[in-house]
Amino acid sequence: MLYELDDSTYISSYKQAQADLESANASLKSAQLKYERYTQLRKQNNVSQQDLDDAQVAFLEATAKQKGSEAALESAKINLDYTKIRSPIDGRIGISQVTVGALVTGSQATVMTTVRSLDPIFVDLAQTSLDQLKQRTFLALDDVEKGSNKVALLLEDGTKYQDQGTLKAREVSVDESTGSVTLRAEFPNPDNLLLPGMFVRGLIHELTHNAALLVPQQGVSRDVKGNPIAYVVNANNVIESRILTVERTVDNQWLVTEGIKAGDKVVVEGSSKIRSGSEVTTVNMKRDSQTGAIVADNSNGSSAQGN
Repeated sequence: MLYELDDSTYISSYKQAQADLESANASLKSAQLKYERYTQLRKQNNVSQQDLDDAQVAFLEATAKQKGSEAALESAKINLDYTKIRSPIDGRIGISQVTVGALVTGSQATVMTTVRSLDPIFVDLAQTSLDQLKQRTFLALDDVEKGSNKVALLLEDGTKYQDQGTLKAREVSVDESTGSVTLRAEFPNPDNLLLPGMFVRGLIHELTHNAALLVPQQGVSRDVKGNPIAYVVNANNVIESRILTVERTVDNQWLVTEGIKAGDKVVVEGSSKIRSGSEVTTVNMKRDSQTGAIVADNSNGSSAQGN
C-alpha cells in the first residue's frame, strides 16, 4: 500500500449499503413465504388467482431489490477499497508528489508517484527500416544464417553491460519522423544498474554472414567517385586496386561483402606510397591485444605493408 485516503464517508456508505441489503433480505423472505403460502391456499381454492398473482409479483420485486442491494454493497466496498492506494506491480517507487494532508481528486492531472518495474527491465531500441530491408535480403542468401536474437548493451560510458538480453517484440509500423522501427528487448537487472530513461546502445545478433569479411578501416579508402577501395597484394607481390561493397562498421573495421575474399593480403600501412601495378615487399601485421593498433609481426598473416 502506497497511500491511504480519508475513508470516513466511504465507511458510512458501506455500512448503509449493508443495512439496505439486510432489509432487502428480510423483505425477500417475507414475500417468498407469502407466495409459497398463497400457492398452497390456491390449490384449496381459499384465495383468488388475483391474490396469488399479486404475491408472485411482490416476490419477484423483492428478489430484484435484493439483487440491487447486493450490487450497491459491492460498489460501496469497491469505493472503500479505493481509499487504500496499492501498487499494481512490483517495483521501485519514485519520489512522492504529495504529502500527508494533501488534497487529491479523482482523475487529477498531477500523478501522486510513479512505480517502475526494474528487474527484468525492457529496453527499447531503434532500427532503421533500411537496415530491416537489408536484413531480409541477407537472410535470402545461401551463406547467411539467422541469428539468435540475443542483445548486448553498451552503456553511456562505453562499458558493456554484464548480462545479455532477448529480443521480445518488434513494432509493426515505421516512425515517419525518424524512419525507424522500435525493437523491445528484455534484460535481467538484479543490481538495478539499468534505469528508465537511460541511453544505451544495443547490439543484436540477428544474422551470421559466413561469406563476409572484416577489414581494418585504415586499409579502406575512397576513389574520386567515392567508391570504397582497398589495395590488395596478389600472388606476384603486385598491387591491385579492388572496389569493395561495404555494409557498415563493426568497431574499427568495415564489414565487406564483395571485393575481397578470405586469404587476400590487404595493405593497411604505406598505401600513400603505392599505386596499382606497384611491386611491393610484404610485411605481415597483427593487432596489438592491448592497444588495438596494427603492428608488424614476424609470423604469417593476411595483411601487408607496401614499401
